[in-house]
Amino acid sequence: MKSDVKGCSTTAPGQEKYETFEHRGKTMYLYEYRGKHSKKLFTCRAKSLDEARKKCEAWKIEQLKAMSSAEKLEVVSRAIGKIN
Repeated sequence: MKSDVKGCSTTAPGQEKYETFEHRGKTMYLYEYRGKHSKKLFTCRAKSLDEARKKCEAWKIEQLKAMSSAEKLEVVSRAIGKIN
């Protein structure tokens, strides 16, 4: 993305970024999302922003499924701590 620094993403945890580009005369989206807790980076290209966000939601579900019970408990504990 244009906001990358030396080829590294600057997307902060829990944040999404996107930009458009032209491909064969059509507008496409380059999309990034960095996981709030895992800090893993999801990237994709899509025909619309809505399509990119749907792909990201599917990725988030897969990330959650892959987490161990202890990791899930840690995420929930952190979330509860921020509420109190």
